[in-house]
Amino acid sequence: MYWRLRIPLLLLVFGVTAGFYQKFPKMFLAYTNGLLTSALYIGLVAVIFIVLERTGINEKKSILFGGFF
Repeated sequence: MYWRLRIPLLLLVFGVTAGFYQKFPKMFLAYTNGLLTSALYIGLVAVIFIVLERTGINEKKSILFGGFF
């Protein structure tokens, strides 16, 4: 069975960007309004996901072995 990498890459993008936001808060304007910080996070995730979609990385297939990649 083959799976496309769209959902695993989305989860990876969420995890990595959340980790960077927690590790380096000054780099992402953390001392601004909470609404602006949330909008920047969502925008960053959207831009990364759009780049992944346009380059076709999400369309690659991976083999599923008993529930593990």
